[in-house]
Amino acid sequence: MLLREHLMKVLRRVIGIVLIGSLHSAAVFAQSQDGFFTELLELVPAGTQVVVGVGPEVGPDYLGSDDYEVEPDVVFFARLGKVFTFGNEGAAINILGLKDFQFGPVVRTTGGRSEGKNPALAGLGSFGTSLDLGVFARINVADYFTARLRYYHAVVGGDNGGLLDLRLSKLLYQQDDLSVVAAVRGSWAQRNRAQQFFGITAEQSLNSGLPEFSPGASFQDLRFDIGARWEFIDNWTLNGFARYSRLIGDIADSPIVDPLGSPNQFTVGSYVAYRFDFD
Repeated sequence: MLLREHLMKVLRRVIGIVLIGSLHSAAVFAQSQDGFFTELLELVPAGTQVVVGVGPEVGPDYLGSDDYEVEPDVVFFARLGKVFTFGNEGAAINILGLKDFQFGPVVRTTGGRSEGKNPALAGLGSFGTSLDLGVFARINVADYFTARLRYYHAVVGGDNGGLLDLRLSKLLYQQDDLSVVAAVRGSWAQRNRAQQFFGITAEQSLNSGLPEFSPGASFQDLRFDIGARWEFIDNWTLNGFARYSRLIGDIADSPIVDPLGSPNQFTVGSYVAYRFDFD
């Protein structure tokens, strides 16, 4: 009994650290709309775990850029049975308590953008991180195919509006300690979000020399991800992923995408992670 209480106390501390670190990580790396790490981490056996990892990620220095940078990426994932998950995409509560059909609230942060990040953004100003609230639904078919729908809306911070995200993923290969997952994703942005990340107001046009641009609500992008997870020692895994994303709709016509950037976005990353099991 005392051992169990001690473990739960340790778990609460670890989750507290994870919560703070993951929110910070999500704010820093939100432009890549990461989250494919979760596809790999959800392959671990159901139960109560905390996964912590670190590794490099190479991707555009802003969403729509054709300039790339290498960033250190810290990965967090915590799960309490079938009810609660927390990772780089935020926190979700499965109010149904089921495994194969999940539904409930979700909260995350969306990172801001600095005009000093890239010369293409000069004169457009900077905006900060927002706190987003939303809902999710997830259907799992025989542990091999998953469909997930999430809707987020900014409630504090930047005027990011709403984002609808649909992800279809499939376990392509699993044998012994090696697993391979692929996913197709698409997202739709409300007008406020499209304007903040891709629009050019009259004042911004004057400051930057770029033409005014006012996108409406639009499909934002289509993405294809593939990743692998290898447990080379008990609880230690080597993970990697590659992503191709294509900006579409009004967003692809933004001056910071065409001609100053590119609608074609590539991201690759890898990390080593350790899993703490608590049951």
